[in-house]
Amino acid sequence: TDLTKLLTEHQPLAERPLYTVAPGWRGRSLRLGDWKLIVRSENRGSNEASKIELYNIEADASEAKNLAEKEPERVKSMRAKLESVAATDRDSVAE
Repeated sequence: TDLTKLLTEHQPLAERPLYTVAPGWRGRSLRLGDWKLIVRSENRGSNEASKIELYNIEADASEAKNLAEKEPERVKSMRAKLESVAATDRDSVAE
């Protein structure tokens, strides 16, 4: 990431997603703005989600209220972004 404009012109960086992988609990997450999507699979080696969680972490920092059922369109768009990012990721963490 080029930080020139941030440092010289005080322009904020463009927002980009934060992608994480946790193979020990078979999960992946995507943070985008105030939102965090967590996708977990019960079956090793499967990409089929068995649990999907969505949180507005600005309003709910403790991730106590799962909004996935109330925000299906946001889940759909964030899941597509997560899958896109995951497709370009290499496994850097052993199971």
